[in-house]
Amino acid sequence: SLLFKTSSSADALVTGTMFLVATGEGSSGRATINGFFVTSSDPTNGSGSSNTSVLNSGVGQDGFVGQTYVDDVTGVTFTILPREGGLAYPTGSTATVSFRSTRTITTNGNVPTLVIPGLELLVTNTASVVVGDTALVETFKKTGPEPAIGEFYYATYTYRKRSYVTRLWTRPSDVVAEFGPVSPDNPLSLAAHLAFLNGSSVIATLQVPKQSGSSAASEASYIQALDAVAGDSLPGNVPPTVINLLTPATQTLAIAVARHCDVQSSIRYRSERTAILGFGSGTSPRQAGVIARATGSTRVRFVYPDIANIRLTDALGASRNYLIDGRYPAAALSAATTSTTRDPASPWEGVSLVGFTSLGRRLDAVTANQIANNGITVLKENLPFLSVRHGLTSDMTNVLTRIPTVIQIDDEIHRRVRNVLSGFVGIKFLAQVLGQIEGQMSEMFKRAVAEQIISSFRGITVALDPDDPTAVLVSAAYRPVFPLLFIRVTFRVSEIERAH
Repeated sequence: SLLFKTSSSADALVTGTMFLVATGEGSSGRATINGFFVTSSDPTNGSGSSNTSVLNSGVGQDGFVGQTYVDDVTGVTFTILPREGGLAYPTGSTATVSFRSTRTITTNGNVPTLVIPGLELLVTNTASVVVGDTALVETFKKTGPEPAIGEFYYATYTYRKRSYVTRLWTRPSDVVAEFGPVSPDNPLSLAAHLAFLNGSSVIATLQVPKQSGSSAASEASYIQALDAVAGDSLPGNVPPTVINLLTPATQTLAIAVARHCDVQSSIRYRSERTAILGFGSGTSPRQAGVIARATGSTRVRFVYPDIANIRLTDALGASRNYLIDGRYPAAALSAATTSTTRDPASPWEGVSLVGFTSLGRRLDAVTANQIANNGITVLKENLPFLSVRHGLTSDMTNVLTRIPTVIQIDDEIHRRVRNVLSGFVGIKFLAQVLGQIEGQMSEMFKRAVAEQIISSFRGITVALDPDDPTAVLVSAAYRPVFPLLFIRVTFRVSEIERAH
């Protein structure tokens, strides 16, 4: 702003100088600028790094109160509104306002951190994570440059599957082609991979529709799926031997599976089967024990611990470690205990499970025994494998109910007896038929003894049903081959007197 005044000497305003300005005249410039400048802790790529500021001698980028600030480099946008009453904002080195913008997000288990509107990230497992650990989350812009005419491009899409039928598989590659690569994101592919790795020659799969708005199926869907595998439902009219549900075990689900196995294994349905279930990650020994005790079934077995480590190699040859829950050790155990290299009497104890690098939860001897007492099969590390420490059913009533191989032997004998007797159904009921049935039954039991499936048998009787002339009553008793599980050693310490 300029203001002309009369000078005491050499005054340019005196008459005759032709300056044409009178005393008191002048001019005022523009109004005071009420602004600010923006700088960043990243002087190269951060906000304000364009360094066009007039207010801060070329460092940072200027903004003005009441106008929306848009950064030339980062695009960060905000507006500082005028103060109430038209007052000017304070100035100086302490008159600052700070914004924190970073790609690193500090997580909180109770208060959600909102970063990208509409995007929610849920961490379901923090096993082996300590304070200070970080994770990299990548997001991608949904829109992008469209391809030019004649340019090749690829599109991915998700669609709802409409056909859910049971299918048999003999090659892992066929499973991958149908359900996707082996990874925890594809439970059927991962479980099939472990099943084939642990001795299965053929497996059956049945997909369960996902629950709307979720990445998993509901309990009701799994229970409904049990009806689809009832009887001789597999291709070729054969029944499943062991059922795995690729969802964490719950009390409701386990009881439904137990009911299914009992009904299908009854004399009416004659489709003997058992089930092996695993627990979700984070299931404590106490919680697992509650579920197992509530189930209490000879045909339902549970596997613990609830977490294991696995290393997988993708199609590009890159290997990664994954934490997986108890569903997958259960699938591996189902295959290992029904492998064609084993018979029904082969003990579960010591069975090796391959494909895992370690257990995610390690148990001391006392805890392992407590878990086993609830009717849960306990695994241990026997690197480079996992192995069965103690195989059990969830019915701990007595030795005949708690040992899994006893039930397996019982089912095997049932199948063999049906095969032997099916040849007599539909023939003429002559006098010699009773003796032929007894002879065939005796030979069948002798073969079972020779194969070390049963240790002995007795009391085979074959008689005409007194109430039905078209029926025969057959009875027999046998003793299964039991596993050797305990060796008790007693020491007696005595003082021995030596002669001198």
